[in-house]
Amino acid sequence: MADGLRYCPECGAEYYASAVRCADCDVALVRTGEQRPPVSAPLTRTLFEATRPTARLDISTLSSSQSYELQQRLDRADIRFAIVRDELLVGIPQADDARDLMAAMADEQPGDDEPYDPNPFARPQLAGLGRPASRLQRLGGAVIDSLLFGVLARTAVVAGASWWAVAVAQGLVITGMVAAFGASPGKFALGSRVVDVHTGRRPRLRSSALRWATPFVLAVAGFVAPRWGGVLLLLGELASAVLVLFSPDGRAVHDLVAGTIVVRHERVAAGR
Repeated sequence: MADGLRYCPECGAEYYASAVRCADCDVALVRTGEQRPPVSAPLTRTLFEATRPTARLDISTLSSSQSYELQQRLDRADIRFAIVRDELLVGIPQADDARDLMAAMADEQPGDDEPYDPNPFARPQLAGLGRPASRLQRLGGAVIDSLLFGVLARTAVVAGASWWAVAVAQGLVITGMVAAFGASPGKFALGSRVVDVHTGRRPRLRSSALRWATPFVLAVAGFVAPRWGGVLLLLGELASAVLVLFSPDGRAVHDLVAGTIVVRHERVAAGR
Protein backbone atom coordinates (compact mmCIF):
# COMPACT_ATOMS: atom_id res chain seq x y z
CA MET A 1 0.00 0.00 0.00
CA ALA A 2 1.24 3.49 -0.87
CA ASP A 3 2.39 5.67 1.98
CA GLY A 4 -0.33 7.89 3.43
CA LEU A 5 -3.29 5.72 2.39
CA ARG A 6 -5.80 4.18 4.77
CA TYR A 7 -7.59 0.88 4.70
CA CYS A 8 -10.70 -0.72 6.15
CA PRO A 9 -9.97 -3.23 8.92
CA GLU A 10 -13.11 -5.16 7.96
CA CYS A 11 -12.94 -5.57 4.17
CA GLY A 12 -9.41 -4.35 3.40
CA ALA A 13 -10.52 -1.67 0.89
CA GLU A 14 -7.98 1.11 0.31
CA TYR A 15 -8.79 4.82 0.59
CA TYR A 16 -6.96 8.13 0.25
CA ALA A 17 -5.57 9.64 3.45
CA SER A 18 -8.41 12.20 3.65
CA ALA A 19 -11.07 9.45 4.03
CA VAL A 20 -12.33 8.63 7.53
CA ARG A 21 -14.83 5.75 7.27
CA CYS A 22 -15.33 2.81 4.93
CA ALA A 23 -18.18 3.42 2.50
CA ASP A 24 -19.18 -0.25 2.53
CA CYS A 25 -18.64 -1.32 6.15
CA ASP A 26 -19.22 2.05 7.87
CA VAL A 27 -16.25 1.53 10.18
CA ALA A 28 -13.38 3.89 10.89
CA LEU A 29 -10.39 3.53 8.55
CA VAL A 30 -6.95 2.88 10.00
CA ARG A 31 -3.47 3.90 9.00
CA THR A 32 -0.81 1.37 8.22
CA GLY A 33 2.95 1.23 8.09
CA GLU A 34 5.07 0.14 5.17
CA GLN A 35 2.84 -2.76 4.25
CA ARG A 36 -0.84 -3.59 4.74
CA PRO A 37 -1.37 -6.59 6.98
CA PRO A 38 -3.94 -9.27 6.16
CA VAL A 39 -7.43 -8.29 7.28
CA SER A 40 -7.55 -11.21 9.67
CA ALA A 41 -4.29 -10.25 11.41
CA PRO A 42 -4.64 -8.85 14.94
CA LEU A 43 -4.35 -5.10 14.53
CA THR A 44 -2.75 -4.45 17.91
CA ARG A 45 0.04 -6.92 17.15
CA THR A 46 0.52 -5.86 13.50
CA LEU A 47 0.41 -2.11 13.86
CA PHE A 48 2.04 -1.72 17.25
CA GLU A 49 4.72 -4.36 17.46
CA ALA A 50 7.24 -1.75 18.58
CA THR A 51 5.04 -0.18 21.25
CA ARG A 52 3.15 -3.02 22.90
CA PRO A 53 1.28 -3.23 25.20
CA THR A 54 -1.43 -1.08 23.62
CA ALA A 55 -3.78 1.43 25.25
CA ARG A 56 -7.38 1.57 24.03
CA LEU A 57 -9.08 4.99 24.24
CA ASP A 58 -12.82 5.37 23.72
CA ILE A 59 -13.73 7.77 20.90
CA SER A 60 -17.36 6.69 20.43
CA THR A 61 -18.61 10.19 21.26
CA LEU A 62 -16.62 11.87 18.46
CA SER A 63 -18.29 12.87 15.23
CA SER A 64 -16.66 12.03 11.89
CA SER A 65 -15.18 15.52 11.60
CA GLN A 66 -13.84 15.37 15.16
CA SER A 67 -12.33 11.94 14.52
CA TYR A 68 -10.63 13.26 11.39
CA GLU A 69 -9.26 16.29 13.26
CA LEU A 70 -7.92 14.02 16.04
CA GLN A 71 -6.17 11.84 13.48
CA GLN A 72 -4.54 14.90 11.94
CA ARG A 73 -3.25 16.04 15.31
CA LEU A 74 -1.96 12.60 16.22
CA ASP A 75 -0.16 12.46 12.90
CA ARG A 76 1.45 15.88 13.43
CA ALA A 77 2.53 14.81 16.92
CA ASP A 78 4.15 11.67 15.44
CA ILE A 79 1.97 9.40 17.58
CA ARG A 80 1.57 5.94 16.04
CA PHE A 81 -2.07 4.91 16.18
CA ALA A 82 -4.95 3.00 14.65
CA ILE A 83 -8.72 3.36 14.93
CA VAL A 84 -10.79 0.19 15.23
CA ARG A 85 -14.52 0.79 15.41
CA ASP A 86 -14.94 3.19 18.36
CA GLU A 87 -11.51 2.77 19.90
CA LEU A 88 -8.25 4.63 19.40
CA LEU A 89 -5.28 2.31 19.73
CA VAL A 90 -1.95 3.83 20.77
CA GLY A 91 1.15 2.46 22.41
CA ILE A 92 1.16 2.88 26.20
CA PRO A 93 4.30 5.12 26.12
CA GLN A 94 2.30 7.62 23.98
CA ALA A 95 -1.12 7.13 25.59
CA ASP A 96 -0.83 10.19 27.85
CA ASP A 97 0.10 12.38 24.88
CA ALA A 98 -2.92 11.10 22.98
CA ARG A 99 -5.17 11.80 25.98
CA ASP A 100 -3.77 15.34 26.20
CA LEU A 101 -4.62 15.93 22.52
CA MET A 102 -8.16 14.64 23.05
CA ALA A 103 -8.61 16.86 26.10
CA ALA A 104 -7.35 19.89 24.19
CA MET A 105 -9.82 19.16 21.38
CA ALA A 106 -12.67 18.80 23.88
CA ASP A 107 -11.88 22.25 25.30
CA GLU A 108 -12.04 23.73 21.81
CA GLN A 109 -15.36 22.21 20.79
CA PRO A 110 -18.33 24.62 20.56
CA GLY A 111 -20.58 22.16 22.41
CA ASP A 112 -21.13 18.50 23.19
CA ASP A 113 -23.78 18.10 20.51
CA GLU A 114 -22.25 20.37 17.87
CA PRO A 115 -19.66 18.81 15.52
CA TYR A 116 -16.30 20.48 15.45
CA ASP A 117 -15.85 22.78 12.47
CA PRO A 118 -12.36 24.16 11.86
CA ASN A 119 -13.80 27.12 9.90
CA PRO A 120 -14.23 29.98 12.43
CA PHE A 121 -16.51 31.88 10.03
CA ALA A 122 -18.96 29.03 9.42
CA ARG A 123 -22.48 29.70 10.61
CA PRO A 124 -23.98 27.29 13.14
CA GLN A 125 -26.35 24.51 12.15
CA LEU A 126 -29.92 25.42 13.12
CA ALA A 127 -32.27 22.65 14.25
CA GLY A 128 -34.95 21.99 11.66
CA LEU A 129 -33.59 24.63 9.28
CA GLY A 130 -30.09 23.56 8.26
CA ARG A 131 -27.09 25.84 7.99
CA PRO A 132 -27.68 29.53 7.11
CA ALA A 133 -26.36 30.64 3.74
CA SER A 134 -22.82 31.94 3.78
CA ARG A 135 -21.98 35.61 3.41
CA LEU A 136 -20.64 34.94 -0.07
CA GLN A 137 -23.88 33.25 -1.09
CA ARG A 138 -25.91 36.21 0.17
CA LEU A 139 -23.72 38.85 -1.46
CA GLY A 140 -23.31 36.94 -4.72
CA GLY A 141 -27.02 36.22 -4.97
CA ALA A 142 -27.88 39.89 -4.45
CA VAL A 143 -25.38 40.96 -7.13
CA ILE A 144 -26.74 38.46 -9.65
CA ASP A 145 -30.35 39.52 -9.01
CA SER A 146 -29.44 43.22 -9.23
CA LEU A 147 -27.66 42.79 -12.54
CA LEU A 148 -30.32 40.56 -14.07
CA PHE A 149 -33.35 42.58 -13.02
CA GLY A 150 -31.52 45.85 -13.63
CA VAL A 151 -30.89 44.93 -17.26
CA LEU A 152 -34.48 43.76 -17.73
CA ALA A 153 -35.85 46.92 -16.10
CA ARG A 154 -33.69 49.19 -18.22
CA THR A 155 -34.76 47.36 -21.37
CA ALA A 156 -38.43 47.67 -20.44
CA VAL A 157 -38.12 51.39 -19.68
CA VAL A 158 -36.33 52.06 -22.95
CA ALA A 159 -39.18 50.23 -24.68
CA GLY A 160 -41.66 52.67 -23.14
CA ALA A 161 -42.73 51.11 -19.82
CA SER A 162 -42.87 53.23 -16.68
CA TRP A 163 -40.48 52.63 -13.80
CA TRP A 164 -43.37 52.01 -11.41
CA ALA A 165 -44.91 49.36 -13.63
CA VAL A 166 -41.55 47.66 -14.07
CA ALA A 167 -40.86 47.70 -10.31
CA VAL A 168 -44.23 46.18 -9.49
CA ALA A 169 -43.81 43.54 -12.20
CA GLN A 170 -40.42 42.60 -10.82
CA GLY A 171 -41.90 42.39 -7.34
CA LEU A 172 -44.60 40.02 -8.54
CA VAL A 173 -42.02 37.82 -10.28
CA ILE A 174 -39.69 37.67 -7.26
CA THR A 175 -42.56 37.08 -4.83
CA GLY A 176 -43.93 34.28 -6.97
CA MET A 177 -40.52 32.61 -7.37
CA VAL A 178 -39.78 32.71 -3.64
CA ALA A 179 -43.23 31.35 -2.76
CA ALA A 180 -43.10 28.61 -5.42
CA PHE A 181 -39.42 27.64 -5.39
CA GLY A 182 -37.87 29.34 -2.36
CA ALA A 183 -35.36 31.30 -4.41
CA SER A 184 -34.71 34.16 -6.79
CA PRO A 185 -32.39 33.59 -9.80
CA GLY A 186 -29.34 34.67 -7.78
CA LYS A 187 -30.14 32.25 -4.96
CA PHE A 188 -30.73 29.46 -7.45
CA ALA A 189 -27.33 30.12 -9.00
CA LEU A 190 -25.44 30.04 -5.68
CA GLY A 191 -27.31 27.22 -3.96
CA SER A 192 -29.33 29.00 -1.28
CA ARG A 193 -33.04 28.99 -0.50
CA VAL A 194 -35.53 31.10 1.48
CA VAL A 195 -37.50 29.19 4.11
CA ASP A 196 -39.95 30.02 6.87
CA VAL A 197 -37.96 30.45 10.08
CA HIS A 198 -40.63 28.65 12.14
CA THR A 199 -41.34 25.63 9.92
CA GLY A 200 -38.31 25.21 7.67
CA ARG A 201 -40.68 25.05 4.69
CA ARG A 202 -40.87 27.35 1.71
CA PRO A 203 -42.47 30.65 2.78
CA ARG A 204 -46.12 31.30 2.09
CA LEU A 205 -47.18 33.91 -0.44
CA ARG A 206 -47.81 36.49 2.29
CA SER A 207 -44.32 36.08 3.74
CA SER A 208 -42.76 36.21 0.27
CA ALA A 209 -44.65 39.43 -0.49
CA LEU A 210 -43.58 41.00 2.82
CA ARG A 211 -39.98 40.02 2.15
CA TRP A 212 -39.97 41.86 -1.18
CA ALA A 213 -42.17 44.77 -0.04
CA THR A 214 -39.98 45.78 2.92
CA PRO A 215 -36.98 47.09 0.91
CA PHE A 216 -39.34 48.32 -1.82
CA VAL A 217 -41.26 50.54 0.63
CA LEU A 218 -37.96 51.93 1.96
CA ALA A 219 -36.84 52.67 -1.60
CA VAL A 220 -40.12 54.43 -2.39
CA ALA A 221 -39.79 56.49 0.79
CA GLY A 222 -36.30 57.55 -0.26
CA PHE A 223 -37.60 58.53 -3.70
CA VAL A 224 -40.73 60.38 -2.57
CA ALA A 225 -39.21 62.17 0.43
CA PRO A 226 -35.42 62.27 -0.07
CA ARG A 227 -34.76 64.07 3.20
CA TRP A 228 -36.25 61.71 5.78
CA GLY A 229 -37.01 58.83 3.44
CA GLY A 230 -33.42 58.74 2.25
CA VAL A 231 -32.18 58.52 5.83
CA LEU A 232 -34.66 55.73 6.54
CA LEU A 233 -33.55 53.88 3.40
CA LEU A 234 -29.88 54.26 4.33
CA LEU A 235 -30.46 53.01 7.88
CA GLY A 236 -32.43 50.03 6.60
CA GLU A 237 -29.73 49.06 4.12
CA LEU A 238 -26.96 49.44 6.71
CA ALA A 239 -28.91 47.40 9.25
CA SER A 240 -29.43 44.61 6.72
CA ALA A 241 -25.76 44.60 5.76
CA VAL A 242 -24.64 44.39 9.40
CA LEU A 243 -27.11 41.60 10.15
CA VAL A 244 -26.14 39.55 7.09
CA LEU A 245 -22.44 39.92 7.82
CA PHE A 246 -22.32 39.54 11.60
CA SER A 247 -25.47 37.88 12.98
CA PRO A 248 -25.27 34.10 13.52
CA ASP A 249 -28.27 33.37 11.28
CA GLY A 250 -27.61 36.12 8.70
CA ARG A 251 -31.22 37.36 8.64
CA ALA A 252 -31.60 40.81 7.06
CA VAL A 253 -34.28 43.36 7.99
CA HIS A 254 -36.71 42.00 5.38
CA ASP A 255 -36.17 38.47 6.74
CA LEU A 256 -37.04 39.64 10.25
CA VAL A 257 -40.20 41.35 9.01
CA ALA A 258 -41.32 38.39 6.89
CA GLY A 259 -40.28 35.64 9.30
CA THR A 260 -37.88 34.03 6.83
CA ILE A 261 -34.26 32.91 6.71
CA VAL A 262 -31.89 32.10 3.83
CA VAL A 263 -30.25 28.68 4.18
CA ARG A 264 -27.95 26.51 2.14
CA HIS A 265 -29.95 24.45 -0.28
CA GLU A 266 -30.91 20.96 0.72
CA ARG A 267 -34.39 19.60 0.15
CA VAL A 268 -36.95 22.20 1.21
CA ALA A 269 -40.47 20.99 1.91
CA ALA A 270 -43.38 22.87 0.36
CA GLY A 271 -45.53 25.03 2.57
CA ARG A 272 -49.15 24.18 3.22
